[in-house]
Amino acid sequence: MLSERELRVLREIEQHTAREDPRFATSMRRPLTAWQSQLAACYDALSVVAVLTAVLCLLLGLLGAGLTAALLAVGATVVRPRPSAASIRQWRSRDRPRQ
Repeated sequence: MLSERELRVLREIEQHTAREDPRFATSMRRPLTAWQSQLAACYDALSVVAVLTAVLCLLLGLLGAGLTAALLAVGATVVRPRPSAASIRQWRSRDRPRQ
């Protein structure tokens, strides 16, 4: 968990970002839609399959195919849709025990 100081700094960063680029700040507050969540799950599955394929190819001595599969895994991870920071905080706050 974040300390009070870290939470304050995070809020200040969020406020600064909202003033500097309101369009970006708005897009970061939106959670993933159902379609985006399904797409993210597909990217995750693709990444896992590509990593397993890369390992298998490298074990079999197929260097080119192994590197290609590894690059595919990295690419799928990079372009995967990400949830916004606001939706992550909301999700974490549901798991936090009530005091």
